[in-house]
Amino acid sequence: MEFVVVALFCVFLAACVAAGQSVFLAMCAGLVLFVLYGLWRGCRAHELAASAFAGVRLVWPVIVILMLIGIISAAWRASGTIACIVAWAAGIVSPEWLLILAFWCNALMSFLTGTSFGTVSIMGVVFMSIGHAVGADPVILAGAIVSGIYFGDRCSPMSSSAVFVAAVTGTSLYENLGRMLLTGAVPFAAASLAYFFIGMFDHPQTVDTSAVRALMAGEFSLSAWSLLPVAALGLLAFRRIKLPIVMLVSIAAAAAVALVHEGLTAEAFLSAVLSGYSARDAQLAAMMNGGGAASMLAVCGIAAVSASFSGIFRVTRLLAPFKRHVAGLARAASPMGAMIAAAIGAAMLACNQLLGVMLTRDLCEDLYDRKRLAIGLENTSIVIAGLVPWSIASSVPLETLAAPASCLLYSFYVWLLPLWSLAAQALPAGRARSALGV
Repeated sequence: MEFVVVALFCVFLAACVAAGQSVFLAMCAGLVLFVLYGLWRGCRAHELAASAFAGVRLVWPVIVILMLIGIISAAWRASGTIACIVAWAAGIVSPEWLLILAFWCNALMSFLTGTSFGTVSIMGVVFMSIGHAVGADPVILAGAIVSGIYFGDRCSPMSSSAVFVAAVTGTSLYENLGRMLLTGAVPFAAASLAYFFIGMFDHPQTVDTSAVRALMAGEFSLSAWSLLPVAALGLLAFRRIKLPIVMLVSIAAAAAVALVHEGLTAEAFLSAVLSGYSARDAQLAAMMNGGGAASMLAVCGIAAVSASFSGIFRVTRLLAPFKRHVAGLARAASPMGAMIAAAIGAAMLACNQLLGVMLTRDLCEDLYDRKRLAIGLENTSIVIAGLVPWSIASSVPLETLAAPASCLLYSFYVWLLPLWSLAAQALPAGRARSALGV
């Protein structure tokens, strides 16, 4: 019966994807389906409701941070912070270094903002525009951009994914970040070398980045003061201040810059952080519009429903048969191999990172202690979702870049992370612990 219920949920997801509808609709239908399954199993309605709400309470801090991420994304746009970073990045682009700079600059912005979608819509679009202008291969370039956006999506203190993993595993966000940086060092270096050497065979001749800076300068001052929100965030995060406080201080700094140096009114700034920033120039709007608390409502809904699934799964034991298969695979192969297999299945089923993380955690929680489980989720579920073309973690960047799914073959950093985690288990014990950040 459990396989039938999961199959029906897959049908709901497939129907939504095929119809171009939000997967939130399928998840709401799935919630009804799983509740009916629980009632069929003999669970009481109040018990199912309590389990669902317990899951939502677990991720409530994440939902708050998701809303703050939407606000800070718009605040950084309104204050000219993102424009300043983009203008700087565009100014240092050299044609022969285009691929590796696309990877590094998108990695830097995603680390600063913690959002893959926000990064690809700004820095990613800029680099694709530069690539088109100089004749670079758009498929390879898009792959480098996707690699970069998932660097910060995985290991930034601003990342909702990192916050979510810490919450569902009961671990420290900042300790996890340190382990993620250590674990990702080899894949990052390998991806950088790959983009460097591939770039040697790609011969764009010239690139004029002055137009990008001129476009930004037409609406923003590009003053050094625009970097104040970034500096505030970096300083407080380094001192391990609680993330909501860090974000609120950065938002306040962005508000001060926007009002004093960019000439925005308080009403305009408030509108931006609630509904999203809207540029005056139509050409600039294509790169800069977005953010705002409203932009995170659907994501928050998905996070809440995903968390409720986890609570219902626990009380109904819906995943028990699947969990036994994962445990058997771990014994036959390796714990990391089993986690990768579970993450692939979860990503293909869930169509989003949050539910994929919850499913993988529930299937693999007996394979590792909490710290290793957290880093395992970051190295599997978080990035594997970006390799599934029908997952929103992949489809949104691909649509934003107008790139084909084949570019995912060149997203070296994304698929090297789980492969390196699997390979590191074969190293001697001491080296394996070091490579895996545990």
